[in-house]
Amino acid sequence: MHQHACNLFRPIACLLAYLACLLTSLTQANALGTANSDLEQHLERLVSVSWQDQQLRAALQRLSESQGVSLWLDRRIDPQQPVEATFQNLPLHQVLKRIAEQHSLGISALGNVVYVGPQQSASELATLAAKARDSLDKSAKATSRIWLQETSSEWAILSEPRTLLTHWVGQAGFAVQKPERIPHDLWDAKQLPPLALVDKTVLLLAGFDLTCQIDSAGDTCQIVPISRPVVLTRQYRFGPDHELFLARLQETIHEATFAVRGRLLTVTGRWEDHLQVQELIAGKPNEPSQKVGRGTTKPVEQRFSLQLKNQPVGAVVSQLADQLQLQVRWDTSSLAEAKRDQSTLVSCSVKDASLDELLKSILEPAGMQFERQGKDVQIKAGR
Repeated sequence: MHQHACNLFRPIACLLAYLACLLTSLTQANALGTANSDLEQHLERLVSVSWQDQQLRAALQRLSESQGVSLWLDRRIDPQQPVEATFQNLPLHQVLKRIAEQHSLGISALGNVVYVGPQQSASELATLAAKARDSLDKSAKATSRIWLQETSSEWAILSEPRTLLTHWVGQAGFAVQKPERIPHDLWDAKQLPPLALVDKTVLLLAGFDLTCQIDSAGDTCQIVPISRPVVLTRQYRFGPDHELFLARLQETIHEATFAVRGRLLTVTGRWEDHLQVQELIAGKPNEPSQKVGRGTTKPVEQRFSLQLKNQPVGAVVSQLADQLQLQVRWDTSSLAEAKRDQSTLVSCSVKDASLDELLKSILEPAGMQFERQGKDVQIKAGR
C-alpha cells in the first residue's frame, strides 16, 4: 500500500490534499490490488506457452505451478474442454484473459486467488465479497478480525465443499446456517494460499450460485441464494462543483445509479463502479485497465501516515470525516464541562496506523477520546 505524509505547518487545506491522495491508496484502485503486491508482480511476468490438445484444467494447473499463482476454476466449467494456444512473451494476466475469451469465460482476482468461471460470476465476485465484508461493520472488532484473518487451506481428493465450509467456519468458532443448500459435490485435491475466511466463503459458494449473510454479531453465516442484480450502495462526500462532477460520473460509469443531496453522493452499483467513483473523487484520471478483474481484489484494512503540527483539532477531524465518510458527533456537554473545545491545537506524527490509532493520536493531545462503531464516531472529553 502506498503511504502519504504531509507536513501540516501549512494551512489546513494541505490536509485535504493529503487525504484525497490517501483515499486513492485505501480503496484498492489498482486493478490487481495494491493489497497483494505478490499477486500483482506474478501476473505481470512474461510468459511463453504452447498448448496442443490440452485440457483446460491441466493447462491451468501447469500454468499455476510454473508461475506460482493460485487459479480457481469454477466447478460449473467443463475442465476437459480442449485448449490450443501459443503465447510468446505476454504478461500472465494477458494470457489468462485470452484463454478466458477463447472459452467465453470471465476472470477476476480475489485476494491471492485468480478466479476463472462464468462471466456473470466473475463480474459479481468482488461485489459479493465487498457486501460480505460490509456486514462485518457492526460486529465486534475481535470477531471481524477472525473473519478477515488470512490463512492457507488445503484439502484431499473427493472432499465435499459443504464439509470444507462448515469446517473452516467452525474452526473459527462460528456457525453455518442452511449448509444443506450447498449441493453434494466432490472436489479434486487443492491448496489455497493465505486468504481471508470471508473471501474463502464467498469464493466457495459462488460456484453454487450462493453467497453468505453474516449476522450482526458476526458469529453466524447463513447460506443464501445470490440476489440479483448484485449491487452495493455506499455514500461519498465531494466538492462544491457537484453538477459538473455528477455529469462526469454519468459519462464514465453507465451501470451505476447516483443520487445527490447537498454534498452527499449515494452510489448503487458494482464494486468496480465504486472504485471508479473513488478514483474520480480523489482526482485520479480514470483509465480502463487491461489487467485481470479490475478492482476485484479484497478490500484492505485502512492504514494511515500523517504529521500534524499546531492544527485545530475540530478542523482536522472534519476533513478526515469528509474524506472517509465518517459520521462524527461531538459530546458538547462533556467537552464544555472539561473545558475542551474544537479550537484546541494538536500535533502528532503517525505512520502505518489504523483508523482507531490515527483518531487516538489526533484527539489525545486535545484531552479528548472517542468511541467508534463502523463509520459512527463519538468524541468526548478524555478521562
